[in-house]
Amino acid sequence: MNQSKKRFFVKELNYLAGIIFGSVFFAVGYSWFLLPYNMAPGGVVREDRAPAERPRPAPPGAERRAEPAPPPAPAAPVTCEDLPKALAGAFGDRSDCALIGRTLREALASAEAGTITRWINTRSQTSGTIKVSAPESRDGAVCRRAELAVTCAGETKRAEAALCLRQGTWVLVE
Repeated sequence: MNQSKKRFFVKELNYLAGIIFGSVFFAVGYSWFLLPYNMAPGGVVREDRAPAERPRPAPPGAERRAEPAPPPAPAAPVTCEDLPKALAGAFGDRSDCALIGRTLREALASAEAGTITRWINTRSQTSGTIKVSAPESRDGAVCRRAELAVTCAGETKRAEAALCLRQGTWVLVE
C-alpha cells in the first residue's frame, strides 16, 4: 500500500471514529438535557414547592364518588317520507333518513340482484340492510324490488318496496 493511500485510510478512520464517539457523547450529554427540570441524577425527584403549595391528601371519609350521568333520553322516533309506511317511526334521527336514502339509491343503481347492502349510523345507533331484486320493466320504466330492514334501539322493522327509475330519480311506487 502506498503512502497516500495509508494517509487517506487513517483520515477516514479518524473521521468515522469522531462521528461515532461524537454521537455517543452527544446522546449521553443530551439525555441529561431531556430529563425533567425537577429530576436530579439517579432519578430522584426534587421538590421545589414550598410546603404550603404542596397538594394535601383528602381527609379520610371525605371521598365522594361522582355519580355517572344518566343516559340521554331517547329522541322521538323519526319517519322518512320517501320510504315505505311500514318503516314509520323506525329511525333515530333525520340523518338516518338521509343515510338509508343514499344507500338505497346506490344499491338500486349498481347492486346485483340478491346483494345485501348494509348501513349503520353510529351517531344514532341505527342500522339496516337493503336487498334488491333484478331490474324489471314496468310501464316503460326500469323498476326493482327492495327488502328493507331497520334496527333502532333493539327493535327491527321490515318492509318491502317497489321503486322505479323516472326521469333519473328512483320513485317509490308501492
